[in-house]
Amino acid sequence: MMGELPNKSYLNWDKPLLSSATEWLLSGCEDRLADLSDTLLLLPTQQAGRRLRETLAAEMAKREGGLFPPRTATPALMLARESAQNAATELACLWHWGHVLQTEKLERYPSLFPKLPAKIDFNWSRLMAQTLHRLRGTLVDAGLDCAAVAALDECVEQFRWKDLAKLETRYQNSLQQIGLIDAHDAKREAAAAPELPLGVQRIVIMGVTDLTRLVQSAFGQAQQQGTNIELVIFGPPNEESLFDDWGRPIPSHWCQRELPLSNEQLHPALDEKAQAKRIAELLGQYGRDVYESVGVGSADAKVVPQLEHELSRSGVRRFNPAGENIRRASVFAYLKSMLAVLQNPTFTNADTFLRSPDSWAWLMGKDETIEPTPLLGGLDDMREKHLPVSLSATLNLEFEKENENDNISRRIMARSALRQLHDEMRRLERGNFSDRLLSFLKATFANREFQNGDTNDSVCAEVIRLLKDRFAVLDEAVPAKAKRDAVAELTLLLDSLGRESLVAERPPGTIDLQGWLELAWEDAPHLLVAGVNEGVLPASVHGDCFLPESLRKQLGLRSNEDRFARDAWLLELLGAVRSREGRVDFFTGRQRGNGDPLKPSRLLFRCSDGELPDRVNRLFAPLPPPEQAPAWSVPWKLTCADVAPPEKLSVTGMADYLACPYRFFLKQVKRMQAMDIDQRELDPRGFGNLIHGVLDAYGRDDSMADVENPKKIEDYFTATLEELVRRNFGEHRSLPLIVQSDIAIKRLSVVAKMQAAEKQAGWKIIGAEESFNLEFDGVMVRGRIDRIEKNEETGEVRVLDYKTSSTASAPAKNHWSKFVEAKQSEWVREYARFEIGNKPFRWIGLQLPLYAMALEERFGAAISLGYFNIPEVGADVGIQLLPPCDTQLQEAARQCVEGVVADVKAGRFWPPNTKPKYDDFQSILFGEAGLTAMEPKVEVAR
Repeated sequence: MMGELPNKSYLNWDKPLLSSATEWLLSGCEDRLADLSDTLLLLPTQQAGRRLRETLAAEMAKREGGLFPPRTATPALMLARESAQNAATELACLWHWGHVLQTEKLERYPSLFPKLPAKIDFNWSRLMAQTLHRLRGTLVDAGLDCAAVAALDECVEQFRWKDLAKLETRYQNSLQQIGLIDAHDAKREAAAAPELPLGVQRIVIMGVTDLTRLVQSAFGQAQQQGTNIELVIFGPPNEESLFDDWGRPIPSHWCQRELPLSNEQLHPALDEKAQAKRIAELLGQYGRDVYESVGVGSADAKVVPQLEHELSRSGVRRFNPAGENIRRASVFAYLKSMLAVLQNPTFTNADTFLRSPDSWAWLMGKDETIEPTPLLGGLDDMREKHLPVSLSATLNLEFEKENENDNISRRIMARSALRQLHDEMRRLERGNFSDRLLSFLKATFANREFQNGDTNDSVCAEVIRLLKDRFAVLDEAVPAKAKRDAVAELTLLLDSLGRESLVAERPPGTIDLQGWLELAWEDAPHLLVAGVNEGVLPASVHGDCFLPESLRKQLGLRSNEDRFARDAWLLELLGAVRSREGRVDFFTGRQRGNGDPLKPSRLLFRCSDGELPDRVNRLFAPLPPPEQAPAWSVPWKLTCADVAPPEKLSVTGMADYLACPYRFFLKQVKRMQAMDIDQRELDPRGFGNLIHGVLDAYGRDDSMADVENPKKIEDYFTATLEELVRRNFGEHRSLPLIVQSDIAIKRLSVVAKMQAAEKQAGWKIIGAEESFNLEFDGVMVRGRIDRIEKNEETGEVRVLDYKTSSTASAPAKNHWSKFVEAKQSEWVREYARFEIGNKPFRWIGLQLPLYAMALEERFGAAISLGYFNIPEVGADVGIQLLPPCDTQLQEAARQCVEGVVADVKAGRFWPPNTKPKYDDFQSILFGEAGLTAMEPKVEVAR
């Protein structure tokens, strides 16, 4: 029963609402004492209640009197009962909806689910549960549920609603089995018998323009219980007819009403950032008076982060009453990362989790030998060298037999950490999940010292407290015999937490960044409102799959017209309360920050036909060109701490130095390298190493030395490749790696035929993967020769290096190139230059000449040097030799080696190459090493 209508008071909006409301509330009180303790004051938002309590207290302080303040709340209080212990929380409701959707035979609901997914998994059930819970939450505003809608004779899609009603009954029964009722059903019960705070004799509904039918019925019940209900409406003078009996703007009046706006109040801007910047500029004009003179709000929540940023840059203290969403907390990200591992235990997810500092604290509690820096290095090595697919696959990788001693320990540590994580995830999935997860978090933060006043520590503690509370709720909501699922429960818990925000205590002397509905209670003389764009103002609902606009009106639910009327009322109010003193300015964007187009709110076009052309010109006038970003400049230069020059050089390091001395320093001295964190397949170097491994094994295997049958050689290659892949990448491999293995086999099959032919021509491998050391002025130059072979018929010796690039490589092109004086003279060293036929060249690689130097004592100078090219199938596969190196060319190569060694010993790593052919350091040097880096300082031994 609705009961009698409330007593109405209509107040003109010729002054700020806080002033009008304060005068009205205190009008019946004594000058020195205001006792409003028996009054429950219901306002649109909690922020409005806070502001009104402050204003009441300030007014009584002026009178030098006392105040017994009213209790403030939102109308939702009428739908909550403290005595209702059996009301399910949202989390419990969603669990039971998901349970019903996964256990019920949904084929029984053909009108609701005409086409079911091939697999009804947890994620589908979770999203559908949210949709159905949200649907019932909308219906409850009119005091309805799905069964009530299905019972209506005029209901459209009645069969669909009957299916909804049947499923709703199954859901309600699921809750009843553990003594709970749905949260929305509990609201209907509360509305039928509202419980008011102790001592409340009067309810004042003030400035609330969208009371739902269910709340209205709750007021009717409260009236029958003897509570006095009063309604305060704010509107234009003598126009009470614009509102219905419950103070709601009547759409038929407000949707056509002209809004008194001047073009000077409207400020189009490019995007959220431009709006925020303009508002910050206007605030800056007020100086120290800004906190008493200006209020700021936004109809569009997406503008608020930009407002916070710009005001912070301007030195304006600000406060966001909406708080900080829990999703932005580090501990929330930590739990989301853990959920990813539980849900999909890939190496990538495990790697992401182990890169969190919180996970390091947990790991070191398990194994004191695990340290963050080598752990991260080991994870990087694993990704680069082993391409692991799953977390479990990494546990079977073996590194102990490898020769790369400097990286093995890191990978062993990473494997140990991954094993700890794997075992912990298995423990979480067994037994009571809530107890195990809370124990895991306790172990994670056991050694962390939480500081009072530290925002991050406070947020972390609060999130864990909320998580613990929700676990308790979930444990009570889940039937004792129900099958528990760790992934499902943690997903629901994080969904629930992610919808909440943490609000810090509001400091004094700040500007509140208020939402649209809160602005009615802002009394600052000058109000700046951002985000006045269509889609957010007026708020609209389009394309609802269950409740189209026509059905919403039929059921008495809030419609788009109702929202338009409410927002039209509020927009006019913001200007009307400042008509005597002050002003309001509205800012609208042309596009989102990502470039998506936006339109001004249609509310801004509620003007006379004569004003409309100027209004359109104002809102769509060309904007001034955006402020140009300053020209690119270097804020600071890359510097490195003093280091000692290397005592050893590699053959590839020589080429690095000749390509660019500074980049050699970064790579070979500082050991810097780029890491592809998204690597899913072997890079060219890794693919080449795979084929090298097969050929090296073949060259060292005496049993294959005399085999000339290409099929047997191919079979050997295939078996060896499979063994290498198994040893390096485990049994479980990614699809790209499987494809690359097949490609390698195809290339090796061609090599097998060529190897058989070379063997028949008399060539026999006498050395494979032979290491050498050459000393130059105290510096050791190291290298490894892929293949040494000798012709058994002629006695000729040749040295070959395997090349697996996509196209065949010519040895000469990889060792020298033309020298261009005008472009290369600054950084190309004098010793790297030489002539061939009176034409200038420069060394770009010294690999094969160094091989000749290493083998000269053993085989003499008459050695053939070249490549064994193994490019893509169909390209030129085979041996290409370097043109014979005469004495002059070999001497030029030796001088170049000695020059590089001398420069490295002296620490000469400058100037850099301005246009390197390949740049692994583009991301930090930006192609301008001379501008972005400083010449390194090296400690040269004396």
